[in-house]
Amino acid sequence: MMHFHRMSAPAVIRDVLGRERAVQRTWPDGSWECPFCYSAVIAERGEAACRNPGCCANPDMPIAAAQKLVDTAARAERERTEREKLAEWRREAREQEARERSAAWAEISAECERRGACVHCAHEHFRSYRPPRYVRHRKGCPKMHRTRT
Repeated sequence: MMHFHRMSAPAVIRDVLGRERAVQRTWPDGSWECPFCYSAVIAERGEAACRNPGCCANPDMPIAAAQKLVDTAARAERERTEREKLAEWRREAREQEARERSAAWAEISAECERRGACVHCAHEHFRSYRPPRYVRHRKGCPKMHRTRT
């Protein structure tokens, strides 16, 4: 019968680049989760370091490969941050344009009422980003009854 010596999980792990991270998750048998790749390091197997071939904490990983992984991850994070900033800027620009158009439409509606002009005709021009036309019809608006094809 084999007896395994219970190993305690390390508190801090160092990768091949010299970066250190604290071990966050451990199990009663002495196993722990790698803080770099989140793979389990099984104490019963006698593992003392992460054996994931794609992890920077694996002592067998070449330093150049680890640096390339770190650089790629940093570049991806910068790009994600830039995309988030651009999305936020676009959202704010859309909201600002909507507020401006809403205020302009309120002014045009008030001007139509003051002049007795057709709101529908003024809105049709405004909607297509042209200056509004203040038209007074003798009868009802001819554009109101047209069907669009």
